[in-house]
Amino acid sequence: MANCINCGQELTGKYCANCGQSADTHRYDFKLIIKDFFDVFYKFKSSIFHSIKLNYTHPVQSINNYFIGKRIEFYNPLRYVFFISVLNSFLLIKSIHLTSIPAAPDDPLVEKFIKLYLSNMSIIDMLEIPVISLFTFLLFRKRKLNYPENLVANCFLFGNLFLVNILVTLVQWLFHSPAFVEVTDEIFFWSGVVYFIIIYTLLFKENFVSGILKSLLAVMLSKIIYVCLVIAYTEIF
Repeated sequence: MANCINCGQELTGKYCANCGQSADTHRYDFKLIIKDFFDVFYKFKSSIFHSIKLNYTHPVQSINNYFIGKRIEFYNPLRYVFFISVLNSFLLIKSIHLTSIPAAPDDPLVEKFIKLYLSNMSIIDMLEIPVISLFTFLLFRKRKLNYPENLVANCFLFGNLFLVNILVTLVQWLFHSPAFVEVTDEIFFWSGVVYFIIIYTLLFKENFVSGILKSLLAVMLSKIIYVCLVIAYTEIF
């Protein structure tokens, strides 16, 4: 009976029961390089698209399943939101000429803020997640979720929101109209607020009235704190 080359445990199947190392190992060659390349692409593609499908069709159930440990079918929430945020930022920067923001604002602070945002868009967009997670943790204590669980939930929700924003940006490209961009951005913002109200109310098991009030408070407070932090960063650096 062979032993695992990684930990020395006696092998009883195709994989080591102790560390998960494959029993079928041999010298690395070009065949294995090609296999690993397509495995990475396939596993990434299947996991990310499967996560997107679950997060959109059953968002509350998906988050609850992740909480109780059913995580094998989900893409890691931090990587999920980061990947979609980077893609979203890339498309927004490419389409920035469609917006009504002037190329050279009169206010130096505004100009500095715009340059900072455009150069760090994906990171700045994600900064709102830990902020809003703090408010959902404080306002929805009845569900007894800890802060990391609130963070996970909001990573999934913001990933969904960024993905919709990608679709909105692509539609804006087609019409190529600043007026259309302004209207669709406004619709997207308030649709996002409604989306968070619905999901928070169901996820945290709140009644209709308290769910709306607490969700609105969490969203608005997080945006105020988020903007203040970004402005403070702009002033300091």
